[in-house]
Amino acid sequence: MNELFLTVVDRSMLAGWIILIVAVLRLVLKKAPKWIRMLLWGIVAFRLICPFSIQSMLSLVPAGETFPLQIPSGLELQVQAGTAAAEEQVPESLGENAFINVSASSGHRERIVTILRSLWCFGAMLFLGYAFLGYRKLQRKVCTAVRLRDNLFQSEYVTSPFVFGILHPKIYLPFGMEEPHLRYVCAHEEAHIRRGDHWWKLLGFMLLAVYWFHPLIHLGYALFCRDMELSCDEKVLKELGTGCKAEYSRALLLCSVGSRIAGCPVAFGEIGVKKRVKNILNYKKPAFWVIVVSVLVCILAAVCLLTDPVSENTGSPSGEMIPTNAKLEGIFDTYLYLSIDGENYRFERTEADTNEIKRDRLLERFTEEADPKDVHWEIYSVKGCSDCSVVLGVTDTDYECLYEYSPPRRVELEELQRVKEEGYVTMEDGTVTSGKEIWEAFAAKARQGNDASVKIAEFYTLDPESCSEAYYEANKEDYPSLYLFELTGSDGNGYTICWKEGERSYREEYQYLMYYTGDAPTSDAVYDSYVRYVLTDDDTVTWDDLVWGLLSSRSGDGIRHFTVYTELF
Repeated sequence: MNELFLTVVDRSMLAGWIILIVAVLRLVLKKAPKWIRMLLWGIVAFRLICPFSIQSMLSLVPAGETFPLQIPSGLELQVQAGTAAAEEQVPESLGENAFINVSASSGHRERIVTILRSLWCFGAMLFLGYAFLGYRKLQRKVCTAVRLRDNLFQSEYVTSPFVFGILHPKIYLPFGMEEPHLRYVCAHEEAHIRRGDHWWKLLGFMLLAVYWFHPLIHLGYALFCRDMELSCDEKVLKELGTGCKAEYSRALLLCSVGSRIAGCPVAFGEIGVKKRVKNILNYKKPAFWVIVVSVLVCILAAVCLLTDPVSENTGSPSGEMIPTNAKLEGIFDTYLYLSIDGENYRFERTEADTNEIKRDRLLERFTEEADPKDVHWEIYSVKGCSDCSVVLGVTDTDYECLYEYSPPRRVELEELQRVKEEGYVTMEDGTVTSGKEIWEAFAAKARQGNDASVKIAEFYTLDPESCSEAYYEANKEDYPSLYLFELTGSDGNGYTICWKEGERSYREEYQYLMYYTGDAPTSDAVYDSYVRYVLTDDDTVTWDDLVWGLLSSRSGDGIRHFTVYTELF
């Protein structure tokens, strides 16, 4: 959700820049038909809505993201390498003294973004609520209106003509309007309906509700509504002839109102009456060359404002900050630590196909002298864009060590309460704390050969007293962590367990759900006895076999299994 908010903020900054350009073009195209301006506002709406764009050398849009989509949580640990050869790549400052005089972020920036995101949602709901209440109020006001003819209705509660409705818009008029004025009012409102202005104004208000925090979006919406009325006035004059300018202006002044009508209806005399009257009286049919030049300017504006600048590497996504300096700091367990432009990032091993991962400009290439083969490192990375952050280590035997950016996995404590309320069997730091009855019902049903399913949540914290200082500093941004699983199946039919980590989905199948119980293996254990349910492919293995396999897995004795339920006493 925070990433969505940052995307909205970034897009609003881009749209603000485009609104300023469109505002200038409005002055340049002062003599042009006003419908040209509506095309320009369409460019603004497209950039606010469309999530993608193409690149062009003519782009006038600022390059780079205003805000990175990934929120850094602080300094990542630079650890020593797992091999002697790789350790030569690691600075001497790492290791035991890695965190001397280093202060890591405690996540304040992410909390601030979360607060701002909540304010944004609240503001958007206020805007939409205001429009909805206004719409309902206006709906009640015109419910007693009587039909004059066709889609024209009159009401004693209407003070100025307006179009109201979405799928079947109607024109509402006050009682007592004289026939000469009625002609021009109806022509104006019918022109709105034919052009679909009631839809465009609704879309404009919806965008205003989403981007309410940006003042230039408010300016753009106000100018858009004014240009809509001006272009509609010109369309009526073009259809009825310029000889009616005086009567049309008189009708506009008669129907002008002092305040806006809520609910986004298109009202006849609601916006910029003085400016509209002046424009009506001065209206002349534009010359053909003026129309041609205006259209060409509009096309050029679309090319310049609907495209992004060409990046240094055409393969790089637009709007992202490409670092220019990368350095391998160390390899530890399944993680690789990389310094990019002075900031430290953590990458994790991935099984993704290297041909499917997008590679941007090569940042760094160097060779690590490792036994038995040298590793040629190629580093590609884009800050704040995980699917483009790639580190490749290619050996002479064509084996590829592939890593991708690993953002912190820290979750809030509210998530734990949420999954409990949603009926998950919840285990905290290795033992069940909620949903024991749910698990027992699932196990009993599965043992009877009936298909069953259960949702499992595993919640972990990190105690600095129970691990080394280096390990704690390296992993503290990942805790508390929460993993969600779904287990389905039954005895005789096998079991399937599915889960997600980030954007990746995993699925594993096992033949058996084994039940193990026993006493703690040592007298100094933190528990006395245990109950465990484990997925395996062999119904003859014991719990001791599984433990021994874990301890000696490097020698090839590991047994494929998945512990899905643990209860410690």
